[in-house]
Amino acid sequence: MARSRSESRSDNGSESKTPLIVALVFFVLATVILGVTTYLGFNGEGEAKTAAETAKKEKDEAVKQKDIASEGLAMYKVAMGTNTEADLNTIRNMKYTNEGQQVYNELMTNVAARVKQATVDNIKENVAVGGDFMVDARDVFPWDLNSDGQTKQFSPPKRSAIDQMVRFYAEKVIADKSAAASKRGYEDIQAVTSKAITELDAQTRDLKAQIEALPNKILAAVAKSEKVNQDQQKQFTDAVNALNDKQQALSTETQNLKFQYQRQKEKSNLLKDSLDKAEEKISATEDPFAFDQPKGKIIRRRDKVVEINLGSADNLKPGLRFSIQPSNTITLGLGSRLRETKADDGTIVMRVATKGSVEVVEVLGPHLSTARITNESDEIRDRILGGDLLYNSVWRKGASDHIALAGIFDMDADGVDDITTVVRSLSKSGIVVDAYWDFSTNKWVGELNERTQYLIEGYAPSVHGLDANTEAKAKMTNAIAEAKKQAKDRGMTIVKLREFFPRIGFDVNLGITDDRINQAAARYYQSIATDSGEGK
Repeated sequence: MARSRSESRSDNGSESKTPLIVALVFFVLATVILGVTTYLGFNGEGEAKTAAETAKKEKDEAVKQKDIASEGLAMYKVAMGTNTEADLNTIRNMKYTNEGQQVYNELMTNVAARVKQATVDNIKENVAVGGDFMVDARDVFPWDLNSDGQTKQFSPPKRSAIDQMVRFYAEKVIADKSAAASKRGYEDIQAVTSKAITELDAQTRDLKAQIEALPNKILAAVAKSEKVNQDQQKQFTDAVNALNDKQQALSTETQNLKFQYQRQKEKSNLLKDSLDKAEEKISATEDPFAFDQPKGKIIRRRDKVVEINLGSADNLKPGLRFSIQPSNTITLGLGSRLRETKADDGTIVMRVATKGSVEVVEVLGPHLSTARITNESDEIRDRILGGDLLYNSVWRKGASDHIALAGIFDMDADGVDDITTVVRSLSKSGIVVDAYWDFSTNKWVGELNERTQYLIEGYAPSVHGLDANTEAKAKMTNAIAEAKKQAKDRGMTIVKLREFFPRIGFDVNLGITDDRINQAAARYYQSIATDSGEGK
């Protein structure tokens, strides 16, 4: 049967829309699928990134925990003493100091708890110890983690826990052995003491028996003693009477002898004083260097400088001084140079006068030196010339005599004691000063010996009228006298200042007055007055 046109048109329209619908459905499905896949793709990438970050954080945290655990392990190993050098470096350079401090605190807290419990247990076990005390953790395991309190660099303990345990165990063994030895000693003492007590008991019984018998023995001894005493009393009385008679006779004879001795002593002292004064007068007029010989001569003079025939071969030293005498002195003798001079006591005496003095300046050769003229008595009438002779009473070629000084040495009459300056000048010039008397200490500085040949006597202070310093001046005078006595006892020659220094070329102002001498001595009055004893 044939179709109508309308049906035919309708069928054709349906057939023409089907591909379009299919295509549209396919497009929609593809769009949906593409959207879904695109969404799922972007969403998966975000989750992967988040998972990766989470994994990294967990890894970093795990590494941190591992490092913290490693540092904590290193700290425990250092504490125990089983560490390596790497462990020491780990705690010295610890990164996680707070966690390390926490490990240290937990360790020390644990140690403190164990020490406390051990102390309590030991006190309970050892009743004899008793007491209310506890041992501190740092007594058992001393460890200050951060010793300087400033930096965060941790320090290992000075002694590990194992070393400390071994040390304590060794100390315990030593203490146990010492206690055992003490116990044995105590037991020995107990045995000795017990034996001594037994012996003492026996002696006590014997002594008690003797004490009970003692009264009768005492009575017998007293009776015997009284008889002997009566006999001895009679003998003693007779002997005392005889001795009194003899003593009376001896006393009378002794008084007579003392009287005679005193008279003889006074005569002896008077004779001795007279002899001393006579010797002083004789010595004041005698020239101690009467036989002095020249040591050299002046070769030539140039202005105030002279050349002399002494030098290095003669052991000449710069600073040595010589007094000058004319060239004919050897022929005429020193007596030809005697001149009247006032002595210390005001009397007129004859002394050798010099032309002047020179001091060695430079040694030029074996027998040649230059010297400067330090003093010239009369440059016109008694001028120092070539050929004049050199004298120094205590210098020998190559050596010098030894001397000592005692007294006030005011060389320039200025009222000041120059003794220390004189000692230095003499020593510089080659003259040996063995000793000098120091009034500030009232003692010898140095000492007299067998080589000391001369004692040079300086000035002594004088007393005029009512003098408040009489006692101090007397002590100074006595000190000089004692020095002279020691010199005489040693066989030394005593030479006065006035006689000595001009003869060795030293300049001395001989016109000094008593007032100047007293002025020079005044500096010593206080020390002399407060001195408690004689200087030795």
